[in-house]
Parts: sequence; C-alpha cells; structure tokens
Amino acid sequence: MSRFWRQRPSRRCAGRVGSRTLPALTVQLGARASIALPLALVDCSPMGVHRYELQAAGRLVFLGGNPAADRLLGVDNTAFIGRTIEEAFPLLADTEVPARYRAAAEHGTSWQTEQLAYADDQISGAFELHAFQTSPGKMAVLFQEVTERRRMEQALAQSEQRFRLLAENANDVIWTRGLDGKLTYVSPSVERMSGYTPAEMHQLTVVDTSDAESAQRIAELLAGELAKPLAERLPAVTADLVQISKDGRAYDVEISANWILDSEGNPIGVQGITRDISERKSAEAERAQLEAQLRQSQKMEAIGRLAGGVAHDFNNLLTGILGYSELIETSLNPADPICADLQEIRAAAERAAQLTSQLLAFSRKQTTAPLVVEPNAVVERSQRMLSRIIGEDVRLVFSPGDDLGHIKIDPAQLDQILVNLAVNARDAMPRGGELTIETSSSSLLDAPPLSNPAGVSERVVQIAMTDTGHGMDEETKARIFEPFFSTKSDSQGTGLGLATVYGIVKQNHGSIAVTSEPGAGATFRICFPTVTDSVASLEAPQVSQAGGTELVLLVEDDEMVLKLAKRSLERRGYQVLAAATGSDALVLADRQAGAIDLLLTDVVMPGMNGRELVAAMSKLQPTLKVLYTSGYTADVIARHGVLDEGTAFLQKPYDVASLCQKVRQVLGE
Repeated sequence: MSRFWRQRPSRRCAGRVGSRTLPALTVQLGARASIALPLALVDCSPMGVHRYELQAAGRLVFLGGNPAADRLLGVDNTAFIGRTIEEAFPLLADTEVPARYRAAAEHGTSWQTEQLAYADDQISGAFELHAFQTSPGKMAVLFQEVTERRRMEQALAQSEQRFRLLAENANDVIWTRGLDGKLTYVSPSVERMSGYTPAEMHQLTVVDTSDAESAQRIAELLAGELAKPLAERLPAVTADLVQISKDGRAYDVEISANWILDSEGNPIGVQGITRDISERKSAEAERAQLEAQLRQSQKMEAIGRLAGGVAHDFNNLLTGILGYSELIETSLNPADPICADLQEIRAAAERAAQLTSQLLAFSRKQTTAPLVVEPNAVVERSQRMLSRIIGEDVRLVFSPGDDLGHIKIDPAQLDQILVNLAVNARDAMPRGGELTIETSSSSLLDAPPLSNPAGVSERVVQIAMTDTGHGMDEETKARIFEPFFSTKSDSQGTGLGLATVYGIVKQNHGSIAVTSEPGAGATFRICFPTVTDSVASLEAPQVSQAGGTELVLLVEDDEMVLKLAKRSLERRGYQVLAAATGSDALVLADRQAGAIDLLLTDVVMPGMNGRELVAAMSKLQPTLKVLYTSGYTADVIARHGVLDEGTAFLQKPYDVASLCQKVRQVLGE
C-alpha cells in the first residue's frame, strides 16, 4: 500500500460505558462460525483496520478505519467514508488489491500479502495485509507496517549475496569448522586450490588434508586455546602450514582463523581464510638462496683481497727462499747432509707457493695461460696421475662422451680441478670404492647458470666426477666451497681444495653443482662453454735449461730477487745488466754499445712500470725480446696490459731452473 505522509492525532480507544455495548466488528471464521470483536478493541489495536462493504454494481465502499490505520497511513480515514476503494486510494486502482477485497467480501476468500514500495532499489515502505470477510458482503483488512524489518531482511540478503559472490570468486578459501574439525562451510575455490570439491571436503578433517606436522600443530593450537580462560584466548590466529592436495601434492598455505562464539562467548566453531602461498614461499627461498650466495661471494671476495694483498710480497720472499736454497744445494756435494736440509726448505717453500696459488685460484686472481683444448684429451692425459693420487683401492673409470666440442682454459687449471676433486673423492672413500669421470655435451639451458654467459655458445661441456663415498648432508653441501671449510682433520687438508675448484670454474666462465646424500656418494658436475677455435697442442715444448751468452737487461725493484736472478743467470753464462727501476734500465741501455738480447722486467714497479719500459726500449731496439715477471695477482697485472695472449710471462715465485728455462725458451723463439 502507498503511504500518505500527513500525520493525524490518534483517537482515544473507545470502551464500555455503563451497560451500553459499543458496536462490534464481526470476523467470519469460516462458513459457519464468526466472532464479534468490539470496535473499542479494534480501535485500540496497534494494527491498522479498514472496513469495506460490497454494494450494487460491484462498488466496494469504504466504511472506516481505526486510529492505528490513520497513524500508519498518515491520513484521516473519516474523509474517505462512503467512497469506493478506487476513489479513496487511487494508487491501488491498478493493482490486484480491489479485486482481492471484493472476493473476500463476496465469496469469503481470505488473502494475505505484503505490499512493498521501493526507492533507488531500496525498500522505502512495506505493509503486511490480511483481508477477510466479516459478514456476507462485508470485509475488513488488517495491516501493519514492517518497513524496518523488511529493510533489515533486505540488508541481510544483500550482505549474504555479497559474501556468496566473494566466497565463490575469491582465490582464497573461506571456511567454517566445528570444534570436531569438520567443515560446516567451504567456498568453491577450495577445488582450485586442493583438487577436492566442496562436497568432498565436507567429508574430510584437518588431519586428512594436512601433512602430519601441520595437523599436529593445529590440534595442539586448538586444544591449547580451548584450555585457556575466555579472557586469555587469542582473538585470531595466523599460521603457515602445509596442506596435501587430492593428487598428493604438498603446498604451503597461510591460515587466518578466529572463533565462532555463542551468545555467552563460548566457542562453538572456527572460521577462517586459507591462502595458497606456494609462490611466496618459493620466492622467499630463492631470495634466501641469493642472499646466501651474496654472503658467500662477499666472504670469498674478502679473502681474495687479503690473498691478493699479500701475494706480491709473499711471492718475492718465496722466490728468494726457493732460489737461494737451490743455489746453495747446487754448490754442495750431493752427499753433504746439508743438502737434505735444503731440500726440506725448498719443499716447505713449494708448499707455501702452492697455498698462495690456491688462494689466488679460488679468488679468481690466478695468472693463467688459457688454451683451446679438447676436454677428453686433458682428462685422458691425467689418468695416470689421478690413479696415483686415489690409490689402488679406488677403481678409476673414465667414460668419455662423443662430439663434445672445445673449451678454453689453462690445461694446468683443468688438471688442478681434476686433482682436487679426486683427492676429495679419495678422502670420502677410506675403504676404497669407485671414482667415475664422465664427459658429455648439453644445451646451455640444461646446465647450471654460467658465471658469465654473455657471448658464449649455446652448448656446454659437462665434466662429472662421481664417487661411492660417504656422501654429504645439506649443511655440509651448503659450505663445501667456502675457503678453509673442511670436515677432515687438520693433518688431512687446508680446506682450500674445493674452494680452488670453485674459483677456477668461475674464472673460466663455468658453473659447478653438487648432488649428494649421506651414504650415497657425491657427484660434482662442472660445465664450461664451448668455443669454435682450433685446438692447441698439449705437448709442452722441450726447452733446455742450458745457459747462453746473450745479454740480458734485468729490471726488478725487489733487491733480493734482483740479486738472485742476476746471480742465477750469470752462473749459466749470460751477461746481465741489472737495474732496480725503469729509468735506471733506460740509462744502462743507452750506455750499452751493443744490442740487448732480452729484457727481463718486473711488471709493477715504482715510477715507470714494466709495460712503459718496454715501450721506451722498443724505440731504441724494435726487435727486442721481452719476458715479464710478477708476484702480483692477475687483475693487477691485467691493469698494466701484460696479460695479452702471446706475451711471455713468468709467475713468481719461481726457482732457478724455471727462470733459466723460461729465459732460454724466449731467447730461442
């Protein structure tokens, strides 16, 4: 019904006055029964009442209403008495109401309905109606306003609709459970996440859909909270758990839940949201791995800087120790007991030199002479050496691959990789076993990420070394490439073997990975990018250590090394002009009447460096042969432009034999 917004003061309820009975409203209760309600009672009713009479020609005439009707409709109903329903209430003319009222008056057909008025899709007014026959030809309608109730119901329905749309379209799973752990509601998104339909999920408990650890954690959390007093219980809980999908896949989820409480605040269930965080967990794990790699890189870089910082001075000292001990030894009778002592000194110096070399190798600052090699040839050549290293109780198996391609690396570095891995494998098999070396070719995409993939080919060569030793746990695997980390006793190693391998691999733009489990051995896989250049010969040229009579200009800023080299070369018959600086060397060259056959110069010197000295000397003698030497790291030498391919170079520390051999080699070219 439409409402007229004009308020009229309500009439007072009529009642019984003396012995006079007030008029009554007869309510027909069927074909044979009726009751008479005093109009006074009707007037006092909170429900609105309208009375009608069906007259000739089907005219349904308004007879009046009670005060509640005036209040509810905001009109004075007495103004409509005697009018037809269409005249009194024009807005009802085109509705089914007049026909229903006539049916009630004429045929006694009761009718109950609800009339709603809307504004902007919201209920603006609502009335419940009950039309019934009061006597033949007469009827009444009881009505009450239910606008607020209907608004609340509409708001609740809209809220439920929004929740349903949210639940049915959300990626997260919305759910409610009883205290027994069984679901009472779960959103359809559960099927996308777990593979179970909502109907299937209702038959399962938390234990059925979680891994053992998560299920136990949930049970303990629920029991612990229920055991607390109401005031101490957590209002909400968030936890990361692992759930199991229908196909058996484990996936990470984040669950946020709170209690469903009854009117007294007691928990009767749990409601919450489950979010799949597998991608987030994967990203976090990847970030943690990258951070660990960064820390490892920074740690190795720090040690590398330390090694590089002392390498120059240390190598000069070792050159002196090696050289002078050799000079003394060659001047003595081989039977002299002092020779044995000198040999121990040399052995200690050589071990120190090897340690320095390993430090520089893992820090990727080792000076190298890379060549294009065929991997199978290098591994094949190393078999005898590796067999001696691993011992007779370890069987060595080599399985070469076909059509590998070529790689560019210093053959000595590749030998060093093989030796260090073989030593590591041998120590993992104290009771013997089998060591297998396999070579193969694979796509760049199938290999672990290379240290510098830019510009490399799409193929890599993989060298895999597998042992049958005791294997490693995850904690050990995470640290095996750290310098000075070792699971062996102090007498068995320095902890630089695998660190050296790692450094060499990275220096040559390769990658290295290890797979191992306790008791199941270990496999180290090393990948190097292939090159298309021609293969170099692995056969070292036979160079005599014999001396000569050529004139050598020796330039060295370290006095001890300068004296050692001068004395060593002169003992082999060479003529030597010695200078401590580049400028001194130019003065000596200018005074020299004849040609100088070889310039043997340190790379890094105060004032004029080796490269600048060579440039100045080339103006005086364009065909001058040059041999560089240095105890600095590769990066320092490279900054002085001396690591160009084809440049003759002698790395410190060196002994007398190595010096004389290299001098003879350069002069003989």
